[in-house]
Amino acid sequence: MFYHIPSHSYVVIELKTTKFKPEYIGQLLFYTNYIDLNIKSDLDSPTIGIVLCSEANSVVCKTTLKNTKNLAISKYKVIEELTDYLERKLNGK
Repeated sequence: MFYHIPSHSYVVIELKTTKFKPEYIGQLLFYTNYIDLNIKSDLDSPTIGIVLCSEANSVVCKTTLKNTKNLAISKYKVIEELTDYLERKLNGK
């Protein structure tokens, strides 16, 4: 959980090591609702929730998010040779 100062909102990021499943949004919605009810003040904007998954089908994601607000799904990529990659980037290669 983070706090985004410019938007005055809490941000919950859930990292999953699997392909996206619609039930992940239900779990994230529980977390964001809990924060909105118990932690955020009247001065804060609604909590933002993000699920990060290794894979995500765009049709399933769009269908799952149809009637939600402030929730998002995104994919991430694991770089196996992170040290070599960063070294190349830092050296301008």
